[in-house]
Amino acid sequence: MTHVAMMPARRWTSAIVVLALSAGLSVADPINPADVYVIDGDTIRVADRTVRLVGFDPPELGSRADCGLERMLATRATSRLRQLVRTGAISI
Repeated sequence: MTHVAMMPARRWTSAIVVLALSAGLSVADPINPADVYVIDGDTIRVADRTVRLVGFDPPELGSRADCGLERMLATRATSRLRQLVRTGAISI
């Protein structure tokens, strides 16, 4: 399992671009960070579509977690993705 906090921002940006394309956004459309809702460490909602990041396997949140440590790490992964989205470095 990859620890999200250690992942380079470049990889996250690339993944967000890929998922935006898969969400059906046109290639010329910038993505406003305010329009991106982070659901968990590998899932966002953009343009009324829920999209999972490909190639990421963050810890699970809530009842899907195996233990308290996994829930804590999942919260950190979600927080980190929110930080990356807020930077505004998301474009296609």
